[in-house]
Amino acid sequence: RRAMTKEADLFKMKSRGDVRWLERVAYREKNERLARTAAALLNDLVLEGHDGETLFPIIAGFLNSPNLRVVAITGLGRLHDPRAVHLLVDTLHQNPDLAVVVPWALKESVRSLENTSKEYTDVVLTLVRLLGHEDMRVRGAAAYALKDLQWQPANDAQPRVAEASRRQQVVHDVVVVARV
Repeated sequence: RRAMTKEADLFKMKSRGDVRWLERVAYREKNERLARTAAALLNDLVLEGHDGETLFPIIAGFLNSPNLRVVAITGLGRLHDPRAVHLLVDTLHQNPDLAVVVPWALKESVRSLENTSKEYTDVVLTLVRLLGHEDMRVRGAAAYALKDLQWQPANDAQPRVAEASRRQQVVHDVVVVARV
């Protein structure tokens, strides 16, 4: 019952845009579900157009908390901020078990950039490397992200990479259809 009251308070604070209160709860709450809810509500503020400059350091800080890492990855993707690229790549290297969720966030973080920027190139190279990952879900997520970025190999020296991306996208689409 007490947890339900606290959860209702979280939603009230979100509706008021009380970023600092939600941040405190995310970091200090012993109940992991409530901490994740507070962090997720901060992510929702991103979608509602809240100031990304204020939210970026808070959400990026969640990467240091194992309980909040997935929420942080999602939030960084939603911010569409190229500053997130290196944080996400570092997180991927330090936590390979998060490789399924990182490709989407990487793709989203560079969505607004020109495809000639360093951050965009770093994301594409990371996603291309993930096409060789042992986990089919990771390969599929990387292929889907590359397709969504409308990435094409720069020259004929990369046809195998392009073919691997296409094959993984087909496998990903088949798996998604099979789940429906």
